[in-house]
Amino acid sequence: LERLVSEIATTINRQDGEGLNRILQPQNVKRLIARVDKSMLDLACSYLPDPNNETFSNYLAYAATVDSGNAVDAFEFLNNSVSAFSRAFASHESNWAIPVAHSLSYRLRLIAERADAQLKQQGMEPQKLAEAERTIKRVFTPCTVDRNPLEISKKWGSLYLIVNLFKIYFKLGNIRLCRNLIRWVEGPAFPDFNQFPLSETVTYNFYCGRLSMYEDNFAKAETELWYALQHCHRRAVNNKRSILQYLIPVKLYMGKMPTKRLLDKYRLNEFVGITEAVRTGNLRLFNDSLEQYQEIFIRKGTFLILEKLKMLVYRNLFKKIHRIINSPKIKLSSFEVALNMLGAEIDLDEVECIVANLVYQGWIKGYVSHVHRILVVSKENAFPNPNTILPSR
Repeated sequence: LERLVSEIATTINRQDGEGLNRILQPQNVKRLIARVDKSMLDLACSYLPDPNNETFSNYLAYAATVDSGNAVDAFEFLNNSVSAFSRAFASHESNWAIPVAHSLSYRLRLIAERADAQLKQQGMEPQKLAEAERTIKRVFTPCTVDRNPLEISKKWGSLYLIVNLFKIYFKLGNIRLCRNLIRWVEGPAFPDFNQFPLSETVTYNFYCGRLSMYEDNFAKAETELWYALQHCHRRAVNNKRSILQYLIPVKLYMGKMPTKRLLDKYRLNEFVGITEAVRTGNLRLFNDSLEQYQEIFIRKGTFLILEKLKMLVYRNLFKKIHRIINSPKIKLSSFEVALNMLGAEIDLDEVECIVANLVYQGWIKGYVSHVHRILVVSKENAFPNPNTILPSR
């Protein structure tokens, strides 16, 4: 234990963040302190200057308890450690401790999730992840206010912490809070985005893309998710699959269909039926596919987005009917017959409402004559490409 604390002190004096990070790997630490209680850890770390003594006595206690089955106690130790570290980090005149800031915040998020799961099982309110968010923000703040030259600035540690906070906000359902962090990244004080590691820029764009998708900003979501997919490591197949689970609904809404080969390659069977249904205007297949994979879509948070594709299914079905009739005037009863054949069980008034909505939203260029119960479409480009009518706020 004395040798471990001495090594910690030496790496701090050398300002060796990577070396300190290696020493603090839980698997390296816990075998040395498995049978040491908290008072002995406090004593061993007492000669370290404040707040390092508090940081590392609590961290070593966390390392000793993290696999004990008591995630709540492990969280409390690590939360106290990270809180003390944030004070030391703010006082540093350079960015040497960024690797430690990253690893501590990452571990704090993970143990907070485990602690919340444990509290929930015990019938108690899960609140540790929200507490972890507040602590991580105390580490993040010194990155935003650092006025040192860029080469030694803590700002280079900010994107990783932002991504960590994104994960917390999505987990807690507070995604609106992501916007505050995005404004900082897009502000003039933020370093060159392309100079950050790809692992960070890819994950950042992945969460920004999901946020844009939930805000119905599909053009922006496509750009961000496409960046994430294109720059994701070629061997990270599972990560690419996760990105595609959000990019495909966005592309579908924009009228861009994934290939069968792509869906097979990344085992995205849940989109096979939906893609075919959107392409062909097959309402029955669309409803059946949405119901079959409902649990997956709800878990991923894409169910409501995919439900919106029903309007595109209607649009493509009505476009096929327009081609068959080959006239700018189409009886609404023609749509009613087609929809009922596809299991919609819908009357003429409901058909008129659907068609009127398609016209209002720009999916069809024309107007509905309520008196004559017909749709009159434009002679040119009656069914615009969905990509040209999407909101781009």
